[in-house]
Amino acid sequence: MNVWLFSRARVALLCLMSTGVSGAAESQLVSNQQAGTSVLLAKTISIGWSTNETLLGHIEVIRHTIMPIGLEIDITKKREIDVSKKLFKEESVGGHVVSVTVSNDTLAGVLDKIVNQYLGYTWRLDGSTACIDVYPTDNAVCAKTLTPYSIKAQSIEGIFANSMPELKELNIGLAPQYGRARPIYQNLIVDLDFQGGTLMDFLNRLTLAIGERVSWTLESGYKQLTLIFNVPTDVRTLYSYKPAWDEGMSASEKLAKKKELLVKATNDAERRHLLLDVAVLYAETGDKLMAAKIFDDAIQAAVSDEDRCVIKEESVQLLHAINKPAEAERAIEIYREILRSCPYERTRVKAILDLAYVLYSVDREAEVVALLKDGADQYPRSVDLIRKTMKAYYPSHLEELPQPPVTTSNGIPLIFYQSQGSNRPEKEIHFNFK
Repeated sequence: MNVWLFSRARVALLCLMSTGVSGAAESQLVSNQQAGTSVLLAKTISIGWSTNETLLGHIEVIRHTIMPIGLEIDITKKREIDVSKKLFKEESVGGHVVSVTVSNDTLAGVLDKIVNQYLGYTWRLDGSTACIDVYPTDNAVCAKTLTPYSIKAQSIEGIFANSMPELKELNIGLAPQYGRARPIYQNLIVDLDFQGGTLMDFLNRLTLAIGERVSWTLESGYKQLTLIFNVPTDVRTLYSYKPAWDEGMSASEKLAKKKELLVKATNDAERRHLLLDVAVLYAETGDKLMAAKIFDDAIQAAVSDEDRCVIKEESVQLLHAINKPAEAERAIEIYREILRSCPYERTRVKAILDLAYVLYSVDREAEVVALLKDGADQYPRSVDLIRKTMKAYYPSHLEELPQPPVTTSNGIPLIFYQSQGSNRPEKEIHFNFK
């Protein structure tokens, strides 16, 4: 069974779930999909390749080229001794960069090799959806049990903000896929009849409802839970995508409508989202004083320190015009304050990149170079992004940054699928590294 057929089976399964086909027919299709997935897991990767990646990096290799995979990463840092440098270092197990070499392994064998490199992780095939999940063996949040729940024409944002009580108790924050804005989750509308099970069972069903080849990544640790839905295509091509009600309206019209909704909002999560929307719209209409006040209200209404950091970081570029020296200096001051006080990697990396842009705009080359070099040292997962930033601003300093992880086969390994006992390649798949 090739990848295209596997994707079509997922779509067919979703169609049956959505249209209320008889339980026997749905059961038969699930059984067929499970059989197809078992075939896929048994396929042999016959040409060797080796990658140096974090856990997320290894899983994304499979996501990009073979099939979606659900992943929970425990980002809690563990203290270790780096003997070579005689230093203590703190890094989560999933954050280790390790090499995985594959040659004549099945896909199941590849998954075994990956999780065996990361102490305390395992993988499974979800029998209800034929999705694959990778998660911690102990205290996995995604292994928590949820009761049955039916969803009708609900946005993904709404599901996690104010629908399922058990999800509200977990306090899962939705984060954007890098390069996509938060409203993606407002525009993804799904129907789902969840019969009960674990959180990962629910997330697998939810990705099927969102669209083809969608994966989920849950970051856990420090009592903070962040969920990202990874969409490999233009969001507007997904069958769950519904244009927002305010598309085509002017900023002032949107502001009036959002303020009206804010007055009526009774749910805390809904109110926080509306406050942020209103603040952004005030900034877009030119009323920065009011925007600053509403941003402060949104920060006060946030339930976690991470949310407060994110809102503060998002507000800087909307409130301070970097083409005005005094406002640029104030933006630089706030970004540095965020980097001093905020411990959350995603927010810190974004602040580093945004600060680099402001410093570049006022011609402070030495500070940009020092900032990006320090960021590359602290966050190896973001080295490629930081290198692209340096190349755009000060390319003569690019070689001062570490190289991103590369493969042993010129950076673009090839995978050939073949039947057991056959020497003839059945399908060639090229890796697509971003």
